[in-house]
Amino acid sequence: MIPDLDIWRAAVILVERHGVDHAAMVAAQTGDEMRAKGDEEGYRIWAAILEAVLELRRDKPGEGESVN
Repeated sequence: MIPDLDIWRAAVILVERHGVDHAAMVAAQTGDEMRAKGDEEGYRIWAAILEAVLELRRDKPGEGESVN
């Protein structure tokens, strides 16, 4: 697995290039392509990037989360 910082960097780059809504689709599709090729590690990395993109597009904290 790659470091969390690199996951977040990749997510930010995707959002900058594709916009926040389309970036999630790009990450999901890329992960699916990796899995279809049998690359489970690649799939897990793209799944983590997708999670980061979804977190970036959240506009309010989840239930029970504190705000700093």
